[in-house]
Amino acid sequence: MNIRAGPMLAAITTLAACATVGPDGGGPKPMAPCNQGICKVSVSVSKCVIATPVPEPIPVNQKNVHIEWELDFASWIAGNRFVDNDAITVPEGRGEFDQPEVSAGGRKLKLHDKNSLPGEHKYKYIIKVTSNVYGVCTPLDPFIVNQG
Repeated sequence: MNIRAGPMLAAITTLAACATVGPDGGGPKPMAPCNQGICKVSVSVSKCVIATPVPEPIPVNQKNVHIEWELDFASWIAGNRFVDNDAITVPEGRGEFDQPEVSAGGRKLKLHDKNSLPGEHKYKYIIKVTSNVYGVCTPLDPFIVNQG
């Protein structure tokens, strides 16, 4: 290993951690409402423990929204990945969620939310991440709330 690589990796990891801090300096940045186009959800992984920022559940107010989960830079550079299109699943949402797509070398996973049913529907979804160090991490099971 190059002697200079260690300090460089430490600096990159520190910068990435700072990038996920909210505007007041504490906690993760709040997620924008999911009401059009693509809704982005940041995912962090530390020692194979998966976390998503507040708010939870993800509120979806419009039809045909794409939800895109993205591993934060520190988690991705540490060797965590979405390894296939089943890394995000919505077991009870058959027919409402489709078109899963992993991209950016396993850093991102996008899922189409039709939100076609009238009224409010709460769906538990499952996030699976694989770590180069720890193997398959314990899944996380937060919620999406469609408000059709």
